[in-house]
Amino acid sequence: MKQSGNTAQQKIKELNRSGVMTCLKDEAKRFKDLKEMTGLSPMGLTKILSGLEEEGLIGRKTEGRWSSYILTRKGEKMLFKMTTLDMIIGKIQDEGGKYHHDYSGAKGSMELSGLVWGIQDDLVIGKEIGEKDNPMLPDIARSTQAHIFREIKSAAKNNLIKLDDKKKGQMVLGFVIDYDDLVKSINDDSLSQYGKTIDKKRKKNKWNKANDEIEEFGPV
Repeated sequence: MKQSGNTAQQKIKELNRSGVMTCLKDEAKRFKDLKEMTGLSPMGLTKILSGLEEEGLIGRKTEGRWSSYILTRKGEKMLFKMTTLDMIIGKIQDEGGKYHHDYSGAKGSMELSGLVWGIQDDLVIGKEIGEKDNPMLPDIARSTQAHIFREIKSAAKNNLIKLDDKKKGQMVLGFVIDYDDLVKSINDDSLSQYGKTIDKKRKKNKWNKANDEIEEFGPV
């Protein structure tokens, strides 16, 4: 479904506001620094800063001749509530990416069979990747759902968690995939390399522990 112009503009506006606030997350920034970091025009940045100041989300800090912008406590709380996932999804869509609702079709298929299924996968894919080079096959998304289902069921069976059928609500588990990093990690077989690194650390820790235990008895 195509977004209206106003909706798209509103999303861009919110994304730009969030971007400016994120730049101020760790320390105060001057106007020129914010302009370089966000890529906004002087007029656009001025408008956003004025709006954020009016709402009490940012303030100014003066040191000598220079004035910098800082997040207020209200702004820090607001930034904490903003989700990185929302920002990334909005950016991908604004740049022409495609959104797939119930991507694998697992939830719809279960419900058509008269069964309840509490998991749904939605996919947002960047325009630069495109559908042809999309590595996330529907079967991969479907098997990921099944794995989550089995793991939660096992955790409940082993009393690691408690499932309460009287509670309602939603949870969102997000996976942000950087295509180029994913390709490189697969080519480098990063998972196997990571496993070997962990094994070495475990062996080293066991050796250190054994040495500590020997030292407790004093010199041999």
